[in-house]
Amino acid sequence: MFDNVVTSEPSVPSNIPQVDDEGDDVMAPVFVDQHGNFVRVHDTVAVEFTDPGNPVYQGEVTDINRRDGTFNVQYFDDDREEHHMIEGDSEAVSKSLVAPLTVDHTDRMRGLSTAGDKGSRGANGGSTWNPKHVPHPSKYVPHPSVQEYLDGYGDVRIEYLHGDKTLPPMPDMPNYTRANAPEDPATLAEAFATVDALYWLHAVLKEYHGHVKPARRPPTFHTTSMKSKGRQLFAKWVLSCKWVGDRLEKFKARVVIAAFGLEQGRDFVESYVGCAPISDLRDLEVMALHYGLSVYEIDLTQAYCWMPMPPSPDGEPVIMVPAPGARVRSEDGKVLYLQLDQALYGHPASGFALARGVHDRLINRGNFAEVCPIPFEQSATQPVIFRANFPVGHEFHGEIFWMWIYNDNFRSYTSAPAIQMLFRSWFASVFDITGGSVPLQQQDPQQCLGMEIRYLRDSVSFTMPAFVRKALMSAGMSEANAVPTPMVPGFTLSELDVPDTDDERDEVVHKVNVAFRRNFSKFTDVTNFYRSLVSSVGWIAKQVAPVLSLAVSILGRAMHAPCWKAFTAVKRLYRYLRGHEDIALTYVKTRDYDWRNRDFLVYEFKTDASFADDRGDCKSQGGYTGGPKGTAVTTYSSTKSKRVCTSTFQAESAHAFHGCKEVVYKFHLFTFLDVVQAQPIVLYMDNAATVLAAGSLIRKFSPASKHFDIEQKYVVQCVEDGIVTVVHMPGSIDSDRPVPGDGFCADAMTKPLPSIILDCYFTEMQGPSRGGS
Repeated sequence: MFDNVVTSEPSVPSNIPQVDDEGDDVMAPVFVDQHGNFVRVHDTVAVEFTDPGNPVYQGEVTDINRRDGTFNVQYFDDDREEHHMIEGDSEAVSKSLVAPLTVDHTDRMRGLSTAGDKGSRGANGGSTWNPKHVPHPSKYVPHPSVQEYLDGYGDVRIEYLHGDKTLPPMPDMPNYTRANAPEDPATLAEAFATVDALYWLHAVLKEYHGHVKPARRPPTFHTTSMKSKGRQLFAKWVLSCKWVGDRLEKFKARVVIAAFGLEQGRDFVESYVGCAPISDLRDLEVMALHYGLSVYEIDLTQAYCWMPMPPSPDGEPVIMVPAPGARVRSEDGKVLYLQLDQALYGHPASGFALARGVHDRLINRGNFAEVCPIPFEQSATQPVIFRANFPVGHEFHGEIFWMWIYNDNFRSYTSAPAIQMLFRSWFASVFDITGGSVPLQQQDPQQCLGMEIRYLRDSVSFTMPAFVRKALMSAGMSEANAVPTPMVPGFTLSELDVPDTDDERDEVVHKVNVAFRRNFSKFTDVTNFYRSLVSSVGWIAKQVAPVLSLAVSILGRAMHAPCWKAFTAVKRLYRYLRGHEDIALTYVKTRDYDWRNRDFLVYEFKTDASFADDRGDCKSQGGYTGGPKGTAVTTYSSTKSKRVCTSTFQAESAHAFHGCKEVVYKFHLFTFLDVVQAQPIVLYMDNAATVLAAGSLIRKFSPASKHFDIEQKYVVQCVEDGIVTVVHMPGSIDSDRPVPGDGFCADAMTKPLPSIILDCYFTEMQGPSRGGS
């Protein structure tokens, strides 16, 4: 423990007071440490760990759960841990106040002493700790390049934090690539201990100054000695490197509020934030390619902070504990809290505040001095997509100007660049923004949602080679031999494959350690490793690789308890990815479209399903693909049915429901954008019975379908509404040398296929292999 943290001689009171000297309720959760001191939430504690050298770490108690016998500590190096308590003897503690507890010294924790900012009472009730505020111990030692800018607590000195003094110029960016760059630090203490500490410090101060000294809006927060009356919330720094392709562009620091676990109605009123599916972005880009539209992108700087922070439902302000490394203290050394005046990323209410505020400005909903000059309309089915509707007689009447919003990213598509300039001028007068002056088609490939979007004269492609290489490296598969298919034909997984016994789980651990050159000791570690492997490929599949969707869906069945069979399959999937590091969705312009005379792209969809391929629950795998005719698909899905189907007829109908929902969504979106085709969207199926039932001009009944649920009858309704036309397309490939267009590419969403067939569908789904050119 700390030698300079001392106590006074205890006195024996006649009773235990109900409030302390600051008026705080002492009936709140409390326990007794090994020295007989009361420990309450907000007290500072020093904990000795059983790690080598028995290090002592200091932190603040953030939660005490007497029912579970646990308490949480936020350590001053920004780590958080839960510790356990055990029952003990403490006769001086009133049983009406708290069950007698002492600290559990098992696991990694050996002992605990209190050194509270407000003090913590001794077991006899009258004594308080009187700490001398001393630098806390940390497992990280600040790098020499930043030591002079930090105080004894490891926090940035206040004169730099508030901008009264400035750092020396930042050196040139280090020559990192995604493959050899160090891992992003998790905390400021870790960042300031690295060789890149000065870069991180520059990034931190740029972010912090933007919050406390903004030029055109109120400060995000102000310091206060007042504690939150609700759940304790914490500031967290998110530190990351920003890349352009494989080039390090900058070190980025972002302060957020760690507000997970809050409840609507108790902690906040509304939290909705709209995010359009990635397929909408693809559709807009394909339309821009074929209709000759210019594409622009604007980023809103510190977006959330432009909106006032909504108060809690009880009217109380939102207050957070600052993160170690960027704390401000009072004259007597106490850490001050931060009260949010503006919204901050991480709080559920902040996203709503941003979305509502931006939408209000775009459609002029409210009394604003600077009225938006663009007559925007907001989509009823996708509220983050807007279109301009200029009146007859206006110079821009009949021109296209669409807006797609993803959080703080504003992407516009227009047939008249002058509209973009008009919009950008107004938007820059309201917010701090970057970008939006030069069409993206005239710039180097840009990043968007983790993808690199590359524009050529006659094509646009979505790819993410840097992320693919990083995923391969993390899996230890960078030098693996490539294979021709993501999965072996006939492969499947079910609950019957789950390792049930300790011996079976130990065998999985051993085999994974050998195959992946790891050193796992627990099955839970192996399970987390499997989840990480599948999730990484899942992100790639969702963004740029429909050809991987089926494999990700099947492997997802084993997320809770992977068997060795699942690991062999995920390893093969990475070997396939090794041979397709530049995998891309590429859309090639097929012809010029006269959109002014309502000549629009024609969309078509395909759905397919297997039957009872999961041996455990007998549910069926299926999916759909869709997009403009003659191009790569823009939307796709592969999933397992939610209920057991009793026939191929029912399985095909159930999965056609999901495809039809997507058709209806796209139909309404295209109607809003005024680019809908005159005829219904074609939905192809390869099951004749489903086509006869769903595509008929009259509703039919048969004993084979009398048990069908609502979802299996939905397609019938869409046909009657004139949104969908159902057409039969044979799904078999008879040729020994199939070419793109043969067969039925939705079949790739239902079962693993041999390479000769998958290669045929690859081009139809992904487009020509031009993504990296």
